[in-house]
Amino acid sequence: MTTKVKDWVKERKIILLVGCIWLLVEMCVQSLTGDEDFYITMLNENTLVQTFDYFFRLWSNRVLIDMTAVIILHFPMVLFKIINIVFLMGLLAGVQKILCLGKEGTALFAAMLFMIPYDTFLDAGFSVTCIYYVWPATFAVWLIYIVLYEKKGWGWKIFGLLCLLFSCNMEQMAIVVTGLLCLIGIKKWREGKRGWYPYFLILISVTELLYMKFGPGGTNRVTVSITKYFPEFSMLTPLQKIDIGVSTTMAHLLFQGDVIWLLFSGILCLVLWNRNSGEKRLLGCIPFGCSVLLGPLYPISEILFPQITNITTAVQEYGVINLCNYDLRNRWIPLLFFAFILTTGLIDLFLALTEKERIWGVLLLLLGLASRFVMGFSPTVYASGNRTFYPLWIVLILESYLLVRELDPSKRSLVSGSVKLAAMFSVICLASCFNQ
Repeated sequence: MTTKVKDWVKERKIILLVGCIWLLVEMCVQSLTGDEDFYITMLNENTLVQTFDYFFRLWSNRVLIDMTAVIILHFPMVLFKIINIVFLMGLLAGVQKILCLGKEGTALFAAMLFMIPYDTFLDAGFSVTCIYYVWPATFAVWLIYIVLYEKKGWGWKIFGLLCLLFSCNMEQMAIVVTGLLCLIGIKKWREGKRGWYPYFLILISVTELLYMKFGPGGTNRVTVSITKYFPEFSMLTPLQKIDIGVSTTMAHLLFQGDVIWLLFSGILCLVLWNRNSGEKRLLGCIPFGCSVLLGPLYPISEILFPQITNITTAVQEYGVINLCNYDLRNRWIPLLFFAFILTTGLIDLFLALTEKERIWGVLLLLLGLASRFVMGFSPTVYASGNRTFYPLWIVLILESYLLVRELDPSKRSLVSGSVKLAAMFSVICLASCFNQ
């Protein structure tokens, strides 16, 4: 028995180490922030039925997630922290199974996970945001594993349905999950594997997306949010909302030095730089070079190119284009610049990955970007902060791992060591910033 335990621990020591590190991070979070007090005290004055009715009619369409948060946070915070550790470990374990990661691959992916700026979770409350973002991501990963590898038995099918219901109860994650299920369904249909289960899940996910859009709680929440955060939101056209979603996303990735985007674009540049083609090397340098010049090296770029401020200050409350400047042709340049960087990045990814992975890689990145672009249709696009990038961050980390596998062993070892060092520094900085 002791030998079996030792073998079990040895096989999962990296995942267990991740749990220990996450425990240390959670121990540094001591004060309540954001909406945590609201969820903690909800059941003090209301029954479960009254709470469900409140969320369903008045608060939001994320009824499953909201009710989970209310129930978990009603108990001492230590319960949430234990469950949250399990979910982060589960996220890593699910990716490990999908990608068939070895020990080195698991360690690298875990290091990338710790590079995510989790301090952005403090805006709405660390615990609430973890339940809103980390938990749906974990359920989404296990859902994809079940569908992709066609796990047999009713136990797996019921678990997959539960994973779908919870992960798709968060709008941004629902977009990624629904898109991936459709891609997997198409793949299996072409292979002649036409079992009912994947298509049943697609139907449920689309239904849940429609509910997220038209449910009574979400509709009321949008009305309240418009009054509180963005009074002019109802006057914006759909095109303007798309502009806000795209421009705020690209502005953060390019101008604010987003570490996950820099990781992805840097590895992408390195992969293409090793190809014997000047055109591929040039294309590979564009996303990473522009991100560095407009992000970390912006003070130097501003000195060399003073007119660069016309691009970096282009994103305003209404995006880049509004009713006052839409007819000024130069105002479209920043938006076209964003589109150029994004298109180049997608082309680079297509060229960098193997023939078997390139279509999946490009479509997955598009789904990740779409999960952030849709924030333009939310009046809380600015109030929600950078935590709304979490689904995109997970996608970029997945893409980064796939790209690392394209490097030769010596460069792969160098990148892996650098990422682990950066992750260690990130965890130290993260722990030090809590409760300031």
